[in-house]
Amino acid sequence: MKKSQRSINPKRVIQAREAMGLSQQELAKRVGKTQQAIAAVEMGVTKNPTYTDVLARSLQVDVLYLYDEQEMPRAPRPRVFESFDPDAVDAALPEGMTVGSETGRQGIPEGTVPQIDVIAGMGGGGLTLVHEGVPGRNGMTFSAEAVSDFWRFPLALLRAAGVSPEDLAILPSSGDSMSPTVLDGEFVVVNTKHRLPSPDGIYALTDAFGGIVIKRLELTSKPNDEIQTVRIISDNPKHAPREWNLDEVQIIGAVLWRFGRIN
Repeated sequence: MKKSQRSINPKRVIQAREAMGLSQQELAKRVGKTQQAIAAVEMGVTKNPTYTDVLARSLQVDVLYLYDEQEMPRAPRPRVFESFDPDAVDAALPEGMTVGSETGRQGIPEGTVPQIDVIAGMGGGGLTLVHEGVPGRNGMTFSAEAVSDFWRFPLALLRAAGVSPEDLAILPSSGDSMSPTVLDGEFVVVNTKHRLPSPDGIYALTDAFGGIVIKRLELTSKPNDEIQTVRIISDNPKHAPREWNLDEVQIIGAVLWRFGRIN
């Protein structure tokens, strides 16, 4: 029988959750859902949630256990401390992971940073792939970006930067306009809470076509000027800078780190 035609055993969800000493609210936070969603699963209202894989991983059980196809594993021993293993292999990615301005984080494991399924173009701009449109405030529509993967960073690194995983997003980059600072094929980590171009630096922003570009921004107006302007700069001298009014630029966030190859 296909997994889409099966139903998970709600009693096993309750048993696994209680074995870990978690409340419904705590489990919901790990899964990236609401407490009401977990309650619906445990009451048998939601029989085959789309996030079964991440639910099983959050409960530290095999997904087959939730489908009554495996016995209950031994309860995990409590850890004295948490360790970070950069070489650890993640389980299969759960389906339906999204993050959006209005939807928040859906299906993304707690403590991880989502890799957004776009190409951050550094020349002509990358195409933003959207999961679905979500009605937002004031009649606007926000796009819930499809998440292609998620990354785990050491807690000490996040603390040193003064950020939390919920503040960050990872974008793959393409093009040569920010060379040699950011190269084609590298990844940038963006702090989505830093959305004003102060101080001057490298930011992710949307272009006129709805794509995402990585550029250096430099304020060119004075604080008291009626119209604030910003210069959009490519580190590659082959690409000419542009100057826009600040209210015409949609900044996604400041680039915090980049990850790529060593030449």
